[in-house]
Parts: sequence; C-alpha cells; structure tokens
Amino acid sequence: SDVLFSRAKLERAAQRLKRLNFNTIYPTIWNGGYTLYPSPVAEKAFGKSVEPIPELQGRDMLAEAVEVGHANGITVIPWFEYGLMADEGSELVKQHPDWLSRRKDGSTVFVQGDKKQHRLVWLNPVRPEVRRLLVNLAAEVVSKYNVDGIQFDDHFGLPVELGYDDYTIARYRQEHNGKNPPANPKDREWVRWRTRSITNLLIEIFAAVKTTKPNCLISLSPNSKDFAYTNYLQNWSQWVR
Repeated sequence: SDVLFSRAKLERAAQRLKRLNFNTIYPTIWNGGYTLYPSPVAEKAFGKSVEPIPELQGRDMLAEAVEVGHANGITVIPWFEYGLMADEGSELVKQHPDWLSRRKDGSTVFVQGDKKQHRLVWLNPVRPEVRRLLVNLAAEVVSKYNVDGIQFDDHFGLPVELGYDDYTIARYRQEHNGKNPPANPKDREWVRWRTRSITNLLIEIFAAVKTTKPNCLISLSPNSKDFAYTNYLQNWSQWVR
C-alpha cells in the first residue's frame, strides 16, 4: 500500500480510520530484508538504512506514522512483516548468503505468486548474527520511537523443510553426540530442537523490549496452533505461557 509513501497520505488514512472507529494501526517497518524507516542497526548490518524506494528517502515514515496516529487517538504498533523471511535479491541476502537456512538439497528459495513472482528466502534463527539483527531492530524501534507495541506474524518462524545448512547441522551434532539431523524434516525431536531456537529468539526480543519499555506490547499473529508448530516451527502456545 502506498499509504506509507507520504505524510499527506498517512494523515488522510489516519483521519479516515478514526472516522470509521478503528483504534489501532500496524505500519509495516520490516519488508523484504529492509527497514522502511531510517535504521542505524540495518545500515551497520548490511549497508542500507532504509528500503530503496524513492518515497521513503529523506524522511522518517515511522516517526510520521506515530505522530499522525497518536494525534488521531490511534494506537501505533509497528509490524515486522517479514520476520525471518527476506527477498532473495535484497542487500541483506547479497551480503550475508551464509545467514540463510537451507533444505536438504541445499536450496533456499521459495517462489510465491503466479504472474509477479516473489523469490523468498529465510534467515537462520540458529545463527547469532541473525538473532542479533532482529533483537537490535526491535530494541531500536521501541527506544527511538514512542510506539505502543511491536507486531510479528507467521513469518516469525521457519518452514519445516529448512535447517539443513552447515551451521545448523554443526550445532545439532554438538548437542547429539555427533549425529546428523534426521533426513525426515518432520521428525519429532528434530522439529522440537529447531522450535527452541525460535522460542529463544522471541525470549531475547521480549527481554530487550521490556527492558527498554516495560509497558510496550509484544504481539504476534501466527497460524493455528498445530499447523504453526508442524509447518513453521512456531510453538506459540508456549510463547503465550
């Protein structure tokens, strides 16, 4: 949506939403492997402080969204839309191909869409560099901006067929007396082991956010419980507890 591409469009949208009795907006801020606000964390990690869209240059979309939203009595919860997913052609992926999770055959790409195809890849939540990037982005948003919360969704997970990259295999061997991960990606223990890395990442994000802003909401919109666990390694009922 181009509603984010100018302050005037943000203002019109917020006024319309107020008139229609909406009380919360979730402006996307992490899309395709880029931030949609000027981010020193992103610039340090992969050299681009904001997504290379002309309408986002020379302004701070998130600061505008917070100001406009609050002026209309609307809660503002920025949305880390892509979670651990990224576009194959993004600068993040070009600079850090070793940060990606892989299938057994070594492939990384998921193709979405029919006519306008998106080639998507997934960052590896086992890698400390990936964990640090997401934790630091979340901490940056809640410390720099007067946001009411942060939002993740079903992309804050990992397709079950992934996890066969060299780094993850080495970590699994360390914890399983040198044994390789099972060839079956839906093996019960292999699924459980990988879900822990995503749960631990959320714990780190939670700690970073709550240390900075104790009253900040942390929201996540996943798929249904069993589907999320068996297909995207999201143990979200445990996250709630």
